[in-house]
Amino acid sequence: MHTNSGYGSARYPAQRKRVVIIDDDDEFCEMLRDFLEKCGWEVHPVPTGKGGLELTSQCRPDLILLDLLLPDCDGFEVLRRLRRERFTPILIISAKGEEADRILGIELGADDYLTKPFSVRELLARMGAVLRRSSFHIGPESSDSFMVGEFTVDSPKQEVKYGNSTLRLTQIEFLLLRLFLLRSYDVLNRDELIRRTMGRAAESQGRSLDMHILRLRRKLTSVHFNGTIRTIRNVGYMFLLHPGSDRN
Repeated sequence: MHTNSGYGSARYPAQRKRVVIIDDDDEFCEMLRDFLEKCGWEVHPVPTGKGGLELTSQCRPDLILLDLLLPDCDGFEVLRRLRRERFTPILIISAKGEEADRILGIELGADDYLTKPFSVRELLARMGAVLRRSSFHIGPESSDSFMVGEFTVDSPKQEVKYGNSTLRLTQIEFLLLRLFLLRSYDVLNRDELIRRTMGRAAESQGRSLDMHILRLRRKLTSVHFNGTIRTIRNVGYMFLLHPGSDRN
């Protein structure tokens, strides 16, 4: 991990936020803890997957940093369990940098993936982006809670229901679906979708967007939604509430 003494100009949480770091590298965690505490974070490192699951249940963190190479269990299994039990934002920090690992991490519900070694300034920026997404509001054109067709959206809870079924969504999936519902039948270009749900440069997030859309499609299918998210080639996506229709 690359450190930089000039981190005072970066954006830090306006109020103290709590992060759990699940990683068995003591030296790495101490370095990270020292840096993040100076930036206003409350930091709780834990060296095992089992300990991480217990700690996150007890202290209710605002963010989880998860390594995949843990001494007691598979990091992907820890990710599965964390995502089943809570909606806390999860940022994977791992030396496993293969594309297949990154894709699997996103498919299992991680909100972001950063490959070691990395700079602490980049980590801090990613953490801030994930937190901003977790409290994201699309704008004054929508209320916190609204209905579109059979969908009911509760923004404070980051919850979407389709009929009587509750969709278990990651932050980015929630933001995508919320935007799709507010803009049903509009063609949304990829740059806009990435900017309004991930908050990062579009050129570096194309593949990630596709994976989030794929997961969202699967979850909509699981509750028997009969519309679709249509791919508009070389442009973006369109959300159709009814199959075979481009308008209400």
